[in-house]
Amino acid sequence: MVTGVNRVLRGLTGMHTHTRAILASAPIAPQEAVPSSVVCSSAPLGWHGIMAWRRQSPPTTVVLPPLTMHDVVLQLRAGPRLLQDRDGRRHEGPWRQGDILLVPASRPSVWTIEGAVDNLHLSLDPGFVQRVALEACGMPPAHVEIRDVFSGRGEGVEPSQCRAALSG
Repeated sequence: MVTGVNRVLRGLTGMHTHTRAILASAPIAPQEAVPSSVVCSSAPLGWHGIMAWRRQSPPTTVVLPPLTMHDVVLQLRAGPRLLQDRDGRRHEGPWRQGDILLVPASRPSVWTIEGAVDNLHLSLDPGFVQRVALEACGMPPAHVEIRDVFSGRGEGVEPSQCRAALSG
């Protein structure tokens, strides 16, 4: 059986052993993968099932082990090009202001951002998503799936409003 981790590892055979070890490690919370670049977070507020946080950094490559939460990522500033390696496939393209990524929990990946990073993250516990689907929409939790979306457009989202909401 080929798991998500094995698919990523198979696609990254030329990678450094340390990188392969990170991809195969135990799941972590999304903000724990890049702690030095988190500039603010709702974590101290004690919300259950949902966390909002902002990440800023220079151009970087981030190796993510499986995540414990789904991550919705909104790009707050224009500029960087984005590359994603996940499940043995590579996606690349522009990463424009207002673009949105959906990163499902439990799947390792490697990201290269070729420009300054300024993202708003909304991390969602999978159980929380299933409860909302059932209680608010009457959907059976087994039918709820968060799929990987690379660089979707959020036409109705004003990034400046998000920046104001999360800046001290």
